[in-house]
Amino acid sequence: MVKVIICGVCKNVGNYLDNCIRAATKIGENFEEYKIILYENNSTDNTKQVLSKYINNEKFKIIMEDFSDEHIKKNSKIWSYKEITGSDHSCRVEQITNARNKLIEEINKHDYNDFDVIVMIDLDHDDWKIKGVVDAINRVYMDKKLVFYGKTTSYYDYYALRSPHNVHSILGPELIGEDWWTNLKNKFLRFRNPGLIEVYSAFNSIGVYSKDILKHTKYSCLYNDTVKSVYMNILANNQQIRDVYQSKIENDCTKFPGGIYDEDLKGYWKNNSGFNKPVLCEHVCFNFDLISKGYKIYIDTNI
Repeated sequence: MVKVIICGVCKNVGNYLDNCIRAATKIGENFEEYKIILYENNSTDNTKQVLSKYINNEKFKIIMEDFSDEHIKKNSKIWSYKEITGSDHSCRVEQITNARNKLIEEINKHDYNDFDVIVMIDLDHDDWKIKGVVDAINRVYMDKKLVFYGKTTSYYDYYALRSPHNVHSILGPELIGEDWWTNLKNKFLRFRNPGLIEVYSAFNSIGVYSKDILKHTKYSCLYNDTVKSVYMNILANNQQIRDVYQSKIENDCTKFPGGIYDEDLKGYWKNNSGFNKPVLCEHVCFNFDLISKGYKIYIDTNI
């Protein structure tokens, strides 16, 4: 029988938490055993108080931490592009990346060796179809090379999306620069047929994975050799994408200059969104690593 871990990171989501936890519990109750693992840090609303209600529940593992501004700055690889923006702050994507990796550290402990499937959730959204999630968990249990992400009411998580079904949804701001945000309205992914839609990356508030994935894959928000390899393959095999974006790839970002030139790519990994390094959505790095290892990634319109 399937044993499931439902997990997520949260900060300042106190108004949503109880509903999300109820939905997570409904998912877990469909299986022989389940555990809900939640990680939080530095909340300034009532998030910690809500989480405290579940600390003594054996079905839950609640991890709460706080970090000083000095600690965050000392341990950050990415920082705001002060020369351009005038602001001085950390990168939210990097902090979320670190939090998700805290979950992975916990899940890889021996206490959870008997669990089979991971459900990663956002804690500010509970619009999942419970039956669809349960079906996806059972499919992943049968085939560990499958990964499913939610459609929910509609697909909105474009920052995590890299889809071969729309030329505007295949490259991110790390290659296109700030034009990606300007053209966000063009990225709408239309679901002409219900079912499974194969993509390179997605999330949309919920993901279903084999637990084995977390033994060899972590989150990142900086480009690396694996990200580069997947993108190079995409560009090499789709001339239309090359034609649409060639000039944008070749040139540095005009709004946040100083990206990293890549001789193989013949273009720049661009500083973007006000930061001093090329920043990627953590789900893109995670999913590209899975793609490189032969996993199949789908948006499931039934979730």
